[in-house]
Amino acid sequence: MDSELNPQDKKDLDKFIKFFALKTAQVIVQARLGEKICTHSSSSPTGSDWFNLAIKDIPEVTHEAKKALAGQLPGIGRSMCVEISLKTSEGDSMELETWCLEMNEKCDKEIKVSYTVYNRLSLLLKSLLAITRVTPAYKLSRNQGHDYVILYRIYFGDVQLNGLGEGFQTVRVGTVGTPVGTVTLSCAYRTNLAFMSSRQLERTQPIMGIIIDHFVDRPYGGSSPLHPCNYRVSEDDTGQFPFVEDSQEVCTTSFSTSPPSQVRSKGNFCDEFGFH
Repeated sequence: MDSELNPQDKKDLDKFIKFFALKTAQVIVQARLGEKICTHSSSSPTGSDWFNLAIKDIPEVTHEAKKALAGQLPGIGRSMCVEISLKTSEGDSMELETWCLEMNEKCDKEIKVSYTVYNRLSLLLKSLLAITRVTPAYKLSRNQGHDYVILYRIYFGDVQLNGLGEGFQTVRVGTVGTPVGTVTLSCAYRTNLAFMSSRQLERTQPIMGIIIDHFVDRPYGGSSPLHPCNYRVSEDDTGQFPFVEDSQEVCTTSFSTSPPSQVRSKGNFCDEFGFH
């Protein structure tokens, strides 16, 4: 289906989708860190602020997303999923939600890759930023501590929803048409939280230190392991992932910097969506 794209448009579109997938993983995991985030907007964003959203990447999350993708891109029949789960100090676990980035066969042959697709992906990423803060897992992540912790897993392939239990709900974050298919971002989330006691759900202590024994990989065969969502990184910390490229290197396309946003504003963004 991409045979009608000229080589430069195909290169740009592949880069957009790749970087959108990496940023999607960052937004979801960072929304489960357990704390509010407040950032300052700028009327003159830099070229490295791709999708006009200044998100400081967690190297571990980028590493896990790239490992899951393994050089592939989300496409028709190929989904990138971010699974969020909960694990108690007693060792019990429960899947909370699965975010799915995929593509269907509906094409928009007339749309321009640069910059229409880019700007619409930017809007979709901002929609994701908001919606990650209104599903039940957000409240649980804000209350995590000694009683339980929130974990994430990134995988590529068939969507696995069996662990969400009966009565799970789905929400579509949004879609973006492209010349090769429609990018679709959605979430399926658990509605039955009876597994958790009222004491665990109501505790509001800040996030505490990690007890490593709590994190034992579930029997998924050869799939990716679970990781705690309370990762912290300092300004100059590259940790054990020094090979992870920065944002500007990852998204170099036919232009050297991020395309300009069509809407310019200045102010603050505070993480105050949904539950508190």
